[in-house]
Amino acid sequence: MDQGVRTPDLTTWVCQVEHHRYFQEGAEPPVCSYCQQNPAEHLDHVIPRSQGGDLLPENLTPACEWCNMSKGARVAPVNPPAGYVGEWPPSFWPQRMTDWWHSTYGGNP
Repeated sequence: MDQGVRTPDLTTWVCQVEHHRYFQEGAEPPVCSYCQQNPAEHLDHVIPRSQGGDLLPENLTPACEWCNMSKGARVAPVNPPAGYVGEWPPSFWPQRMTDWWHSTYGGNP
């Protein structure tokens, strides 16, 4: 085996394949799944890898840079991006995300 050629690991390979599926050259980027207002620039693991999330396409979702960074290894983004209009957490989030956000940061569900 040639030691000068590095084979990408499975995580990198799967993310690259999925990235090409969501972000096609010349096409409009998808909208962020978390704020639904900004163009997505990243693919986020819905269930973070550090919490047992897998590499299946169903566990990847488009996210804007702000929401991706705000979410980190958490269940949901902590804060909305600048200029966000609407309630936070938004009503379109799945119940498990909304429940987590309210139990972690307070407020009325």
